[in-house]
Amino acid sequence: MGCLRLETLGGQAQVAGLFVALTSMRRGVGSALLAEAAEWARAAGHQCLTVTALADVPWQAPFFARCGFVPAPESTDGSRLPMRREL
Repeated sequence: MGCLRLETLGGQAQVAGLFVALTSMRRGVGSALLAEAAEWARAAGHQCLTVTALADVPWQAPFFARCGFVPAPESTDGSRLPMRREL
């Protein structure tokens, strides 16, 4: 079980939150939610989907990277890593 919150911010589709229950982790739930979000963003005419990984959560950036996200060129304060996935 999981949920994803998707927002349009500054003309970009952005993942505002992703939650997967502990009992559902490592079963493809988060990946499936991100794939659906990317499909919605593409259908809505967006060129990319963005997300911000938190540096103090060690699994976040590698998970998003496995789902096709790469570090965005925006600067970071060290605690947040902006990432983007081209659609």
